[in-house]
Amino acid sequence: MVITKPASGAVVTVNYTRATVKQGVNQGIPNGGSNQASSFQNAHGITNVSQTDDRVKFNYEMFERGDIKFNESTGSLELTVTGKVYDDGTGQGQDFINAVNADWTASTTENGKQMSIRTSLTLTTDKDQASLTLKNCTDCLPELRPDGTLVTNPGSAYRGDKLIFLMPNAGRTTYVHEFGHILGLGHQLDTTNSIMSYSSSAKVLGSDVSRLVSWYYGPYLDAKDKK
Repeated sequence: MVITKPASGAVVTVNYTRATVKQGVNQGIPNGGSNQASSFQNAHGITNVSQTDDRVKFNYEMFERGDIKFNESTGSLELTVTGKVYDDGTGQGQDFINAVNADWTASTTENGKQMSIRTSLTLTTDKDQASLTLKNCTDCLPELRPDGTLVTNPGSAYRGDKLIFLMPNAGRTTYVHEFGHILGLGHQLDTTNSIMSYSSSAKVLGSDVSRLVSWYYGPYLDAKDKK
């Protein structure tokens, strides 16, 4: 992707379009979109950056340990997500699990094929058994949002990681949004109302489901071929 420096103060839209990805190989943008946008803004003195990222950074650790599985049958593709969550002092563990299990269980139909995701996380007191850890974030740094404003978010997570940082004021939308990052999703524009946007109406959309299912299909086929 080549970006030409615009005139000072210009509004720039950076669109990361879906590219052809070799099965089982991650070519997503590391650490989510906000770091990309921040460094781009700092380098070029741009006031506002709008961004969308349709690629997925696979969570290979969860995939390889069996926390993310793929089920294929005639006319349907299903991603099942399990795993244990360790709450390292946030006091929000059960609320997090309840929200994520409910909202990240959804389905859509694309090109005549049903695509679905089914999530069933459980809480554990054994940190060594956890595939995901929740930690307090009392000093989260401000983040550049798609509208160009800098705000301190109530939660933070890197894509494809196993840590979620939560502020005391985090709530349902934050839980579901940050878990989307854990699964590998990047940010979407507010106008989409995707759970991966910062829209006040954000929710899990069919496009969020199909994006995950479509991109995890590659590693699934790769693992299947090796059996």
